[in-house]
Amino acid sequence: MRHLRFLVFWGAAFGVAALCRPAFLAWGCLIAAGLVYSGPKRRDWRSGLAFLIGCAVVVTPWAIRNGVQVGKVTPLTTHGGYTLLLANNSSYYSHLRKFGWRNVWYADELEPLLQEHNLQVPTECSPFEVEHDRKCKQLALDAIMAE
Repeated sequence: MRHLRFLVFWGAAFGVAALCRPAFLAWGCLIAAGLVYSGPKRRDWRSGLAFLIGCAVVVTPWAIRNGVQVGKVTPLTTHGGYTLLLANNSSYYSHLRKFGWRNVWYADELEPLLQEHNLQVPTECSPFEVEHDRKCKQLALDAIMAE
């Protein structure tokens, strides 16, 4: 029983990490699967489930909050498309070609592209955020394909 409480705690810690960096959620799922198949009793689902419960206790309130605020239950970030666009846009690619990766590119150089497409830097939650994020993601994918 103590072992399971320990795993719930570490699952919650991974939930906090996932709220900060969504990639941690993928690692959390891999850890849960590893716990199921690496315990003394192979395929003992209790260890993996305890870890996932701890993670869910932390992440679920955020997903519900996003559902209320933006109209879509989203367990992690609601601005992933914008984040993808930050690292995949013509201004950034041009900067890399001209100055290399050691010089800083500033995100305010993204403003003309956002204005051209009637978009802005995400600052607050709104029902329009999901659509905004979708448009940013599409601009990023277009830039990736162009390169």
